[in-house]
Amino acid sequence: MAAALVPSILDLIARVETVASLEGVRLGGDSKNELQRLRNNLEALDAFLEDAEQKRRTDIAIECWLGRLTDAAYDLVDVLDKWITTLMKLRIKGVGKTSILKAKVGSYITYCLHTAQVVRRDDLAFKLKEISDRLDVIANEGDTFFLVQRSVFQHSRRIESTALVDVSAIIGRDEVKGDIVSSLLSASTEKLKTISVVGMGGVGKTTIAQLVYQDEVVKQHFDHRIWVCVSDVFDESNVAKTIIKGVEHVERFEGADSLDSFPLSALRDRICRSIQGKKFFLVLDDVWGDDMQLWEGLIQTFKHGAPGSRILLTTRKDTVANMMEDSHVIHLEPFSDEQCWMVVSQRAFSGRGVEQCRNLEDIGKRISNKCKGLPLAAKTLGCLLSAKLGRKEWEDILNSEIWELKTAEKMIFAALLLSYNALPLPLRECFKYCAIFPKDFVYDGETIIYHWMAQGYLGGDNGQDLQLKGREFISYLAACSFFQDFLMDKDGLKSTWKMRDIMHDFARFLMINNGIVIEVNPKGNSTMDSPSRKARYLTACIPEGQCLPTSIYGAEKLRSLMIISGENAITNEAVRIIFN
Repeated sequence: MAAALVPSILDLIARVETVASLEGVRLGGDSKNELQRLRNNLEALDAFLEDAEQKRRTDIAIECWLGRLTDAAYDLVDVLDKWITTLMKLRIKGVGKTSILKAKVGSYITYCLHTAQVVRRDDLAFKLKEISDRLDVIANEGDTFFLVQRSVFQHSRRIESTALVDVSAIIGRDEVKGDIVSSLLSASTEKLKTISVVGMGGVGKTTIAQLVYQDEVVKQHFDHRIWVCVSDVFDESNVAKTIIKGVEHVERFEGADSLDSFPLSALRDRICRSIQGKKFFLVLDDVWGDDMQLWEGLIQTFKHGAPGSRILLTTRKDTVANMMEDSHVIHLEPFSDEQCWMVVSQRAFSGRGVEQCRNLEDIGKRISNKCKGLPLAAKTLGCLLSAKLGRKEWEDILNSEIWELKTAEKMIFAALLLSYNALPLPLRECFKYCAIFPKDFVYDGETIIYHWMAQGYLGGDNGQDLQLKGREFISYLAACSFFQDFLMDKDGLKSTWKMRDIMHDFARFLMINNGIVIEVNPKGNSTMDSPSRKARYLTACIPEGQCLPTSIYGAEKLRSLMIISGENAITNEAVRIIFN
């Protein structure tokens, strides 16, 4: 969150100076110095925040440090927003350049509240200095973590997949596997054909590819089988070297024959020679890059293989599948609850007696429903339960908010975090912001874009450009499987969608302490825990006939309040109290 706020704050500082200049307001010396000190501190911090964001998941000290930095950054945004708003109010009320030239913004500003015409003084410079001092301390603390400068588009390397899998442990994918194998062996086209398996992180794409790769019929059908984990950043040279080693069955190349000394053109030529007249089966696992220009050279070399050669590609992005020629796309759907339970029980019940399994089955099925159809989540939950011996321990897991546990990140959300960390910063914030909507909420494209615009996630261009950018963001997040279940409008455009429960839980996990959803039950009861008092984003779901919970009044630092309510649930008096 802090990494995303810094560019916005630097923009706000520039706006304060610009608006003051346009209005003929002279910034006091102290205020000018504080603004410059803030700018210097933030620019210095900005270079290391991406590294801190990547390391926070495994270092509690960095996690706490970023939390303090985020709080300070939000407070600074509030002060700068107030400063700009005050200057704009002076203009609206007709206080022009001639009458305010002698005022020093930062010493104090006098303005009137339109409701009561009460004259009030705010020493904004004092608040600015207070936050500057906090940032000085935070910046000094950051030096102790030995953070390194990291580009916001550079991502931690994912664990590469392999072509090894325990076939006996796979449940529920026989039909999909059969579809892929049939496409691989089909003689309907002798052209180079691609089968693309698309799905969200953790849904089992690599597992399916591994099953197909090991299939005995597939082994006999092709002259060569090659497995390449493309992973984070597409590097044509590395992919080409892996293909050559796979085709030539050589792990190391010595002396003049070393592949490291080969230019890219020579690598392409060698691939052409190696596969010439050979029917090959190439698996490109975990592909992210969808720039056709980067792939064009390699794709041309693949065409030198014998007729009937095939490529199997796995990806989280539809755009990757769509760039391949003659591509048969298979969208891998989540497991059913029954399939999830089969995976969970297979692991959780290993080594247990029949009576003990029978005693745990009912609660185990309820726990397995938390997997939300993800085989990865089912597997990790099963492993967790296998270490819990008694029913009481299983009940503790069922009743806990497992999605918010620190272990959840390593066990259940690990694959999703890989996808999330690969997003540019603005897209991370856009996805995370969706946590303020309740589960099963039907998102409307234009509405969510207005929310993102109000938060500043789309930048500061004019409205039309921002809406276009917002639509591009939605398409990008959909291509990465963060948004799903789209409905199309009459023009064939994606208009509404939902977030799968696992993705919503994941967004809530990322937003913890900064955002909260309060749901009032029919009896009018609601709770608001202590961290939510610092929440910046709050949603209240009020059923018909119920009132706004007074616990909302304790959230003093909100920048977004959304109320989803029945008719007449919110009175004018309630709104007045909230804003007071």
